[in-house]
Amino acid sequence: MEPQIVQKLYDAKYRTILSFERYEELLNAGLRLIKENGLKKQCKPNEQSALEVGLDYITEVMLQH
Repeated sequence: MEPQIVQKLYDAKYRTILSFERYEELLNAGLRLIKENGLKKQCKPNEQSALEVGLDYITEVMLQH
């Protein structure tokens, strides 16, 4: 992960609703689910949140490059 993008996304979108620790947990879980083909299965609500954070990160990385 690129730390500056992680921090930028947290500051812009998640700071008011999540602690940084919880944000990192969701980001790691979301990226893991995406790698495990998590987009093709039904997700639990907490997995859905993790996927959203992971996809936000991936989108931001793609926009930076």
